[in-house]
Amino acid sequence: MSYMDEEYKVCPKCAAINPKAARECVRCRQQLNLIQAAPVVIKVECPVCKIPMYPGRMSGFEVYHCAECGSTCYKKESLLRMMPQDNKVFERGDAERSHVKPPYFEKRERPPFLICPVCRKKMETKKTGPMQIDVCTECNAVFLDSGKEKHLSDMLGPYKSFIMNRGSKNPGRHSR
Repeated sequence: MSYMDEEYKVCPKCAAINPKAARECVRCRQQLNLIQAAPVVIKVECPVCKIPMYPGRMSGFEVYHCAECGSTCYKKESLLRMMPQDNKVFERGDAERSHVKPPYFEKRERPPFLICPVCRKKMETKKTGPMQIDVCTECNAVFLDSGKEKHLSDMLGPYKSFIMNRGSKNPGRHSR
């Protein structure tokens, strides 16, 4: 297993991909500790460059970084725990420090829509705060193009509101 791989469990009931430490399936709530779930290795790839992203840290939380285009990917769990006043300095991981540009690599144009680096579902573009971001329709991970990470503090509040409203079944006022 390489430095960019993460281990996941596949739920035998619904085939959803769950974190290795999960005790129950994120989709169907099937208990995973009571059964032998098969481990699966997933690489986090940049949806623009199509090369593996490197793990790094920002404000003490895990993020992924593309060494070629400079984009970053944030899991929902990391963004929900980040605070706007936290120091948003990206710390490259050891693996990225030794990155060598692939000899075959050619800079790519951004595709019309992105595929989530974390769960491989379609991402949609949302306006949150002063900028547009790409948010996964399934796991709510966020992909930021190079340079947008400096605006991360400004988009945290609108992102958290978006997540809270997305989770509610009846947003808005309740009628009597």
